[in-house]
Amino acid sequence: MVSKRLRLRLSRTGGLSAGWHPFRGVTFNTQHGFRVSKTRKGLTLGVQSGRLVFRGRWNLGKFFRLNLSKTKGFSLSWKNELGALNLTRPQYSSAKLFGIQVRGKRAHSLQMYYLLFRLIVWSCQATVLLIVWMCIITIRIQQALAIIAFFSGQAFHLLVDWSVYLGRVAGVIISALIEFVWLELRVLLFVTWQFLKLGIVKIFTTAPNKPAPSADIVKNTLKRPSQKPKVAGTTTNPDAKPTRPRKSSIDVTSGMSASQLQMAFKETLRLDIRVYHGRRIAKSNMTLGELSNNNFQDTTFKVSGRSKVKSVEDSFKELFGVRIQLLDVNGNLAGNNLSIAKSRIN
Repeated sequence: MVSKRLRLRLSRTGGLSAGWHPFRGVTFNTQHGFRVSKTRKGLTLGVQSGRLVFRGRWNLGKFFRLNLSKTKGFSLSWKNELGALNLTRPQYSSAKLFGIQVRGKRAHSLQMYYLLFRLIVWSCQATVLLIVWMCIITIRIQQALAIIAFFSGQAFHLLVDWSVYLGRVAGVIISALIEFVWLELRVLLFVTWQFLKLGIVKIFTTAPNKPAPSADIVKNTLKRPSQKPKVAGTTTNPDAKPTRPRKSSIDVTSGMSASQLQMAFKETLRLDIRVYHGRRIAKSNMTLGELSNNNFQDTTFKVSGRSKVKSVEDSFKELFGVRIQLLDVNGNLAGNNLSIAKSRIN
C-alpha cells in the first residue's frame, strides 16, 4: 500500500500490479481493469471489465465463515490465526506463514497440521478442565454428603428425644388415669359399704313395736334453738329480742330501676337513699344495668343493723357498680361512721 488510495501488489502468478481507488466502490487496476462494486451486509455486487461480480462473506460466530461464489456456490470455512481452512472445498484454503501467503494444496496441508495441533491443545485443555471439574464435583458431593449425614444424625437424635418425651408423657397420663380410676373406685366401694352398713344397722337396731312419741316430746323437739334454759336465781323474758342483730336482705337485679331500688331500701331497711349516675342523681326510670360499670348477676344484698353507713355504700358500689348514699331521718346525708340502726326512719 503506497497511500490510502494507491496500492501495489506483487504475486507469483500475476506479477506486479497497481490499483487506484478514487472513490469508495470504484477501482482502476492495471491487470483487471475498471471495477465498480457495492457491498451490503457481506454481499458484494459489481461489474469488472464487462463481467458480473457476485460474491458473499458472512461470519458464523467467532471462527466460522460462510462464503458465496458465483460459480462455486456456498462453502464453509474455518477462520484461524494461520488463515482460513475451507471445509467443503479444501483447494480454496489459505495460509499465511512468516508474512508469506499461500493457497491451494500447500495451504490445505498447513491448515491440517495446524488443525491437528489445535486439536491436541484443545484436548489437553479439555482434559485439564474435566479433571478440575471432577475434583470440584467430588468435593461438592463430599460436602453435600457430610451435610446430609449431619442433618440426618440430628433428625435421628431429635426423633429419639421426642419419642422418649412422648413416652414419658404417655406414662404420666396413663398413671394419672389409673390413679383417678382407682380413687373413684375406692370412693364408690366406700359409699356402697356405708350404705350396706347403714342398712344392716337399721335392720338389727330397729324395734319391732316402737311406740309413738308423746306430745311433750314433740313439743320439746319443736322448741326454738334461740331459747335458753333457765338458770337458778335468774329470770328470763321470753319476749326479749336476741342480742345478735338480724340481717335484712334485698334482692337486686339488673332490670331493677332506681325508684324500685329506693322503694326496696325504704320498705326493707327503712332507709331513704340516693342513686347516682356518675356524679349526678340518676333518673327514677333508669335501670341498674344502665347505671352499673360492670356486668353483675342477680344477687341478694344483706345489711346488718350494726353496719356502718360507709361500709354499706362501699359494699353496694363494689358488688353492683352503682353509687348510692344513705339518708338519715332528717333527709340529709347520713354520717359515714353512723350505724344503720341509728340512721333508720322512725
